[in-house]
Amino acid sequence: MTTQTTLVPLTGPISGSVTLSEVFEKVLDRVDISDTTRKTYRYGVRDFLEWNRGETLDPSILVQYKKYLRDRSDLSTGTKNLYLSGVRTVVRTLHTYGVLDRDPSVGLKGFKVNRSLKRGPITDSEVERVFNEIRGSEDRRLLPLFSLMYLQGLRQKEILGLKVE
Repeated sequence: MTTQTTLVPLTGPISGSVTLSEVFEKVLDRVDISDTTRKTYRYGVRDFLEWNRGETLDPSILVQYKKYLRDRSDLSTGTKNLYLSGVRTVVRTLHTYGVLDRDPSVGLKGFKVNRSLKRGPITDSEVERVFNEIRGSEDRRLLPLFSLMYLQGLRQKEILGLKVE
């Protein structure tokens, strides 16, 4: 027997007969997070809603969703944690405002990130080797480009996102 968490009607704009998807979307629109975080959480919420076709929020639903994420090989551990965080944020907000009688996210931990795969910062000798190679290169554009990257501390993602005008 599954105990269903009660969705009580909200006053204001989220009232009446609405789907779980509509409620989650409206909560994401209202919660105090940055636009970038909101956009990222939206991916996780949509994944959860697609998985949770029964549109239930029974007490074990987030544990079941976490098991589903654990079995997905197409997502990195970091992405799985972001998806869980997005859903947890919405569920906690619904509980805080009295929409849910209990918070199914209580005690739900994220996935452990394997830190052994991450590299440490670049060493001085590695920087020196890169700049020695660049100085010996025929391409004169490399030195200013790598100098900018190194001196500004740009990450790989930031470098790849640079727009050339």
